[in-house]
Amino acid sequence: MNMTLSKPYRRIMRPFKGDEYDLYYKYMLDNRYCSERSSLCRAYRIIQDDLEKLFDYIEPCDNNKHAYSHRTFELLLRGATEVEANCKGILKANGYTIPPNTNMNIEDYYKVEQATKLSEYEVRLKCWHPSPLVLKPFDNWRNTHSLSWYKAYNDAKHNRDTNFRKSCLLNTVTCIAGLLCLLYSQFEYQFVNPYQITTTYTKDDEGMMGFNGVIFTIKPPETWTNSEQYKFDWESLSGSSSPYNQFTFV
Repeated sequence: MNMTLSKPYRRIMRPFKGDEYDLYYKYMLDNRYCSERSSLCRAYRIIQDDLEKLFDYIEPCDNNKHAYSHRTFELLLRGATEVEANCKGILKANGYTIPPNTNMNIEDYYKVEQATKLSEYEVRLKCWHPSPLVLKPFDNWRNTHSLSWYKAYNDAKHNRDTNFRKSCLLNTVTCIAGLLCLLYSQFEYQFVNPYQITTTYTKDDEGMMGFNGVIFTIKPPETWTNSEQYKFDWESLSGSSSPYNQFTFV
């Protein structure tokens, strides 16, 4: 049966079947979808700005993959903290709970993969040389709950005296690329400018999408089935007291 989803999930973007994008995207901008969109997107832009400043001192190239400093350490911690905040927000918005007096961890964050296909996202940093840096920040989630750059963040945060080197440039860049994937998985093009609506982008022959002011290009998943895609009338849904569904994370 050729089915589609007649209501969007909270903080979960899906491809839309049809040509009504000018109406469709508005569900992402409704505060009931995510009241923190502007703050989350601004946090990313500040982190990206600081990454660009870092490139003034550490050249983005293969020879410097393992370079580290207090600046890479700081950016890795900030980027991973935002990754955690986004994962928690997605889970909580969809009714996911954990036992009292416990904290979410990577085992919980991994569940976001069920709804977003984060493992299929590809990101490139074109300013890297001698060739653009190709990253799949969540690729490990195809087979395991672990992420090497996230483990490096935890190791460096809790034992900097012995694990400082793990806050290297490559782990830092991969973490920030992962944050970009998380934002795109929630807000599509609307992550680009937190202050106004924008849908301007370019796409190359390999399907990599670029946005003004974003140093990465990104390729979202292309394996969504008909039953996983959205098809709804937001003008009608927006007046409802319950315009969104909740994704059941297991």
